[in-house]
Amino acid sequence: MIMRNYSRAYLMLFGLLLFVSTPILSQDTLPPKLGITLSGGGAKGLAHIGVLKVLEENGIFPDYVTGTSMGSIVGGLYATGYTPAELERETTTANWNDYFNDSYSRNYLPIDQRSKADRYQLSFALEDGKLIIPRGLIGGNKILTLLTGLTACVHNQESFDEFYLPFRCVATDLETGEAYVFDEGPLRKAIRASMSIPSAFDPLEYDGRLLVDGLLARNLPVEDAKAMGADIVIAVDVGDPLYQRDELNSVLRVLEQTSSYVMVESTEKQYALADWIIDPDLDGYSTLSYDAAQALIKRGADAARANLPALQAFLDSVGWEARPIPKRPNCRRDSFYLKDIIYVGEDTRLNRTLERLISWKLPRVTTIADLEQLMGVLYSSGFFSLIDYELRFAPEGGYILALDAEPTPNVFVRGSLNYDIDFNAALLVNVSVRNPLGSGSLLTGDIRISEFPGFWLDYALRSPTTPSFGMNLYANGQIIPGQIFTEEELSDEFTFHHYTTGIDLETSISRQWYFQIGVGGEHFSENPRFFSLSELDARSQRWFASAHLIRDTYDRTYFPEDGSLSQLWFEYNLSGRLEEAAIGGANFETDGNWTIGGKVHKAFQFGEHFWVDASAGAGHTNISQPHFLQQFYLGREIPAHNRFFEVYGLRISELPVTSFGYGRLQLRQEIGQENYLGLGYNYGAYAQIINEERLSEGTFQAVGAELGSVTTLGPIRFTAEYNLDFKRFNFSFFAGYRF
Repeated sequence: MIMRNYSRAYLMLFGLLLFVSTPILSQDTLPPKLGITLSGGGAKGLAHIGVLKVLEENGIFPDYVTGTSMGSIVGGLYATGYTPAELERETTTANWNDYFNDSYSRNYLPIDQRSKADRYQLSFALEDGKLIIPRGLIGGNKILTLLTGLTACVHNQESFDEFYLPFRCVATDLETGEAYVFDEGPLRKAIRASMSIPSAFDPLEYDGRLLVDGLLARNLPVEDAKAMGADIVIAVDVGDPLYQRDELNSVLRVLEQTSSYVMVESTEKQYALADWIIDPDLDGYSTLSYDAAQALIKRGADAARANLPALQAFLDSVGWEARPIPKRPNCRRDSFYLKDIIYVGEDTRLNRTLERLISWKLPRVTTIADLEQLMGVLYSSGFFSLIDYELRFAPEGGYILALDAEPTPNVFVRGSLNYDIDFNAALLVNVSVRNPLGSGSLLTGDIRISEFPGFWLDYALRSPTTPSFGMNLYANGQIIPGQIFTEEELSDEFTFHHYTTGIDLETSISRQWYFQIGVGGEHFSENPRFFSLSELDARSQRWFASAHLIRDTYDRTYFPEDGSLSQLWFEYNLSGRLEEAAIGGANFETDGNWTIGGKVHKAFQFGEHFWVDASAGAGHTNISQPHFLQQFYLGREIPAHNRFFEVYGLRISELPVTSFGYGRLQLRQEIGQENYLGLGYNYGAYAQIINEERLSEGTFQAVGAELGSVTTLGPIRFTAEYNLDFKRFNFSFFAGYRF
């Protein structure tokens, strides 16, 4: 019995010694673990791809990856299984300028709202009577959608240790300034937080914190690679050093310098922890040089090759051994077999809205491009401030699309400034209230403050489906500059006063087709040039029935690069009268008069930077008595008025007619980025037809040259026109959205 106890104690002691000695023996025999750390640096972080490419080609493959900001994008995707070649393809083909804003293509909007697209320069939400100032210039919705698609293969993996390579990325807690290290959670949100440049991007709310770019706390996260278990860390730093005194030559550089001290101090500490540092030469490039992606990747590759002999000698000296690169998963999945869609948000009403807006028939094969387009449609509906999606494994194969959304505030205040050669300077103020009298309703009011004021009030109630059904109550009025010409010379200036009210029933037949029918009343008058509510020369008042058919696929209102816009409308006078103020002036009924008109615009792209813009317009008004107020006006287009048509060679309202048709072709070239030069020609015919009798007729033709640009504050366009009939030049100019 004593011997048995002794033997048992001896065996336990031997086992304990063996257990303690095992790590020591393993540490001596196993090669050291390698980590790679990638810093932030905006566009310059694309150089990381070149570094990874050269290292991998020479057998230097890490066990761990960490990154901050752009380093979190490159490092995170690399850690999930992207090859350097795939990273290069994704980053060089991405339209970064498009992803770094939250404006969507015009054709994503509900078709009934496209006529007011591209109109406001500023937008602020109202909650509890308080103006909500954005915390960043960019909400970050589009970049989150991009990251969601790129990381689709790891949506089901919660821990970053489960990735192809274990990964960490760093963000900054905006409240405390401390580093927040992501080691689990949705990778898309981790990267989105890590790259959220303060003031540029809206901070990300996650885990009860408000998170911004990790560069503020730790731009080069070497210590995080060490904490993961890396014995050796190769750090790639693309961050900017502090400026020298002679470089502090602008306000922006001074502000940048004052915000860089903490980052530089942190980076110096991380340098001390790193075992090897690769510092690519990126002189001449900035954090915004996304258009130079290929060159930046090459700079990174050049730096890695220059370091390679000494780096390989160092790794040999510390006993690091190259290993075969493990087989990568199929990470860049472009299609998924979607079996179901679920709505995981807590707001059941918002979930129902999501469900009504998504018209997909399941099951279906869905691509990442389909999902990006769906996000664009959902955001453009105006119901959602944030939409997050996730692809989850479905039982028995396939995927489930899980959607979560946050609502937009119900009240917005918007504004816009512009200058028009005919209207002069103007300010537009808008208030929009969603769901004021029932779900799906929208109340909007616009006021134009200028020499020629105007207002537009609409109440719409629509179903958020396709096809949609609804109604629109409206009341609007505006003062429009007018001119009368005698034998090609300006003989008088006046103002149109135009007021309408009515109700329309409407349906969006599809996302491209829209139809409305309704009844309304109109006051249309010719008044003296100087503003007066009482004095007028003539007025037309009527009640009418109308129908309007629209097909709209334009990607944007100004300088479109794809799509078309076609409009056809018909109006029939139910009753009406036209009167002149002068003694013995015209005074007659307009019952039974009718008007039909239409426009067609189409953009054809035939080269990387070339388009042909084709357009045509036509109209006829059937009237029994001749009068200026019952005609079409060829010369300049007036927003929100279907009697004014724009053609080269004519000034505002220069050619009043009862019947016309014209066509125009313009060759447009992009010069630089979003700058355009257009050369065009239009030809048309017109007639004065009263009571089916042709009183006069003629033709017109002109050429035009346009210079234009799309800026953050709206479009700018200058047009020089030459009337081939009158041998005369005209000029027009506007800056800012037209309203």
